Amino acid sequence: MMSSECVVVKRTGKPPLRFYGDPLFTQTSYRSGPHLWYDVSLFHRPKGGFVVDVKCYKKDSGAADMFRGVQADTIGDVLDYLESYDAAADLDVDSLSGENSSEARLRLRELELRRAVLEAQRQFALAVTPILEDLVESDRQSR
Repeated sequence: MMSSECVVVKRTGKPPLRFYGDPLFTQTSYRSGPHLWYDVSLFHRPKGGFVVDVKCYKKDSGAADMFRGVQADTIGDVLDYLESYDAAADLDVDSLSGENSSEARLRLRELELRRAVLEAQRQFALAVTPILEDLVESDRQSR
């Protein structure tokens, strides 16, 4: 039997998660062009449970990458977390704001923010969809 590796999952604003586990899935949404992309990994802990690792990388200089990691007891908890993930929370809204507050500029910033949210959601979906499909297929085969 293969022994599990020690894994450290970085988390923005929180201490890292340290655990022994085995990688089950890793998927990226990276493509040339978009200003952000996601790497999503799922680990199984031999003593039970799972860890989801979500990394949001940003190409823009000065934009902070975001790292999120959560522990989940069941695959159902993993699915719930991934399906309810709010990619908009990974955006730096302050970087889209400016000092000029004319109505036209505020409207333009609102549109930029909407575009950024839609792009973040699209990139997250690109990374997560194959993982969700594999989990569903694994569940079907185990029945």
